[in-house]
Amino acid sequence: MENLILQAIKELQEEFKKEIGEVKEELKKEIGEVRIELKEEITQVREELKQEISEVREELKQEISEVREELKREIGEVDKKVDKLENKIDFLGEKQWKNEADIYRLKKLIGVE
Repeated sequence: MENLILQAIKELQEEFKKEIGEVKEELKKEIGEVRIELKEEITQVREELKQEISEVREELKQEISEVREELKREIGEVDKKVDKLENKIDFLGEKQWKNEADIYRLKKLIGVE
């Protein structure tokens, strides 16, 4: 009877080993499939991100270009205003010189100088 029990236990043990082996193989197969799916997903997400980055880069380039053009325009306007101010300063300097010369002549004429 003991032999029968031992025999039954050994058979059960062998069946469990076989089942455990099958489960291990199934899990390995599932893990492999999941790994492949994840790699594909990662690749897809990476490509989407690259596309988004490219689009954002182009938008930023366009914005920078627009800002440059605006700055060039504003600098041109400022340069014109500076030129006008320089001309006015030159004109006022000449006028001041003439006024001082006139004052000197008048002082000389009336004998104050």
